[in-house]
Amino acid sequence: MSGTVSFDVDGVLANFTRGFTRIGNKLFGTPVGNEGNQQTWEFEEFPELQLTKERCKAMWEVVRTDVSFWKMLDPLNVSVMPEIDEIANKVFITNRVGIDPGGQTRQFLRAWGVCDSKVFVAADKVPIAKELNVVAHIDDYPPNCVQLKTALPEAYIALLWTSYNKESQEECRKLGIEIVLSVEQFIDEAYCRGLIER
Repeated sequence: MSGTVSFDVDGVLANFTRGFTRIGNKLFGTPVGNEGNQQTWEFEEFPELQLTKERCKAMWEVVRTDVSFWKMLDPLNVSVMPEIDEIANKVFITNRVGIDPGGQTRQFLRAWGVCDSKVFVAADKVPIAKELNVVAHIDDYPPNCVQLKTALPEAYIALLWTSYNKESQEECRKLGIEIVLSVEQFIDEAYCRGLIER
């Protein structure tokens, strides 16, 4: 294998916001949010979600002790999953906490059609990306993209366009990070560059 193509999970493939705010709805009767409306991970900054730091802390405790939170998240785009499944040199690098987040992530992917998935859980994605010779990566979090592009300047690093990262997009472009509108666009571009093995 000449290199690997890596995918972030939350905000790229899985709707973390909806899953997380469902916990708030269950605990406190607060509204369920959606990924597209999220401007930041600081949920208390959105009055419409009715979440305080104290409520978020209680919600994170549920995530940390739940054996199924990560595997039960909704996908952001069901139709792209079979396309990802066909990529032979794919990996998933995600920053998650709790009980067996890697195993739960594999179960989430399998439930939506990605049968053979190698999942790596890490707050710092750079060491894993280097070890796996990542040649393409998609993420929704600009600092991850910047760190990866700095460490792997020849790699195709893509930032998935979202409303919550639009203020960082121009800075990312200047560093050679490409902005993509969908996971499909990322896959097509990686394929055109000869980075995808099927």
